[in-house]
Amino acid sequence: MTLKEIDLESADVTDQMTNHVIPSDALEDVVILSPPQSQSTGNGLTSTPPTPATILLEVIAPENLPEGYKFNVTISGSNNIVAVIVPEGGVIAGQRFTTRIENLNMSNVDSSSNNQVERMPNSGQWKDGVCDCFNHGFFHPMVWNACCFSLIAISQVMTRLKLNWIAIPAKTDKETKRTFGIMVLITVFVLVFNSILGIIATNEIQMHTNEQNEITTIELSPLYEIVNLVRNIMDLFYLVYTIYTITKTRLYIREKYSIKGSCFEDCCLSFWCTCCAVAQMARHTTDYDAYPGRCCTSTGLSRNTPSTIIDDDEHNNVVIDSNVVDGAVPMAHATIV
Repeated sequence: MTLKEIDLESADVTDQMTNHVIPSDALEDVVILSPPQSQSTGNGLTSTPPTPATILLEVIAPENLPEGYKFNVTISGSNNIVAVIVPEGGVIAGQRFTTRIENLNMSNVDSSSNNQVERMPNSGQWKDGVCDCFNHGFFHPMVWNACCFSLIAISQVMTRLKLNWIAIPAKTDKETKRTFGIMVLITVFVLVFNSILGIIATNEIQMHTNEQNEITTIELSPLYEIVNLVRNIMDLFYLVYTIYTITKTRLYIREKYSIKGSCFEDCCLSFWCTCCAVAQMARHTTDYDAYPGRCCTSTGLSRNTPSTIIDDDEHNNVVIDSNVVDGAVPMAHATIV
């Protein structure tokens, strides 16, 4: 296929761009040029470098989205990604809408030219620091969830990312929905069973006093030793499971957002800074300025919060992150029109 050039200075060609869809299999060979500007080269010749252009994209809405919501789309025929904003009035799932992209250089459209388009701000680094827990207020629900019930808080982040209860990508939506419930049950079981065992152990402690009512000896029954051993084993498994899920989820986020780090660092943060690490992941996977946090929902967000998956779908097509990640929806695609 020969290289095609579309000159935006030509009114006829511009009209064709506005009203016709360029076939997706030809996009890799299309160069969109703005009015040429000649430059001198060392051998006396002139060259016309490609310049960023303004284009229209036709986008298919991945789900119901409110007005002003910003998310990423891929341009058909390439792996290039651009951020688009939902127009006035919002859109419903499957609705087509057009948006104008300014200063987009399409002169080298291929699978490795992702650096030439706008990306969402969360790629390549954490949105904020691990100690920025109070960025959205001292009484933010996620702050206290992460401090008091770290396992429940991380389950909300895992549900946003479509992970199951062992922190690996879920195969079905049903499996994703179980994540929060399973981890809540684990937390409740540990708390209740610990309390019951604590009461039993307390009753198995015998204290002997003298005539002055001073404690002289403390005698522990065999049952106390057994109960205490069971409690220690259960607490150990709970601690290991909590550290595992936080470490695994943090590693998953870093891989999807291309954030530098190491598994050792993730593990250390999960152990020594549990609540801070969980709160950081929660802030990174949503926009709390636009969507307030909730304490007892499966995602820690309002139930009508828009969602975008950041995992790979079953066809190994890369699905790009958005400001809000809450569940799983199809990838949004755009075509030049």
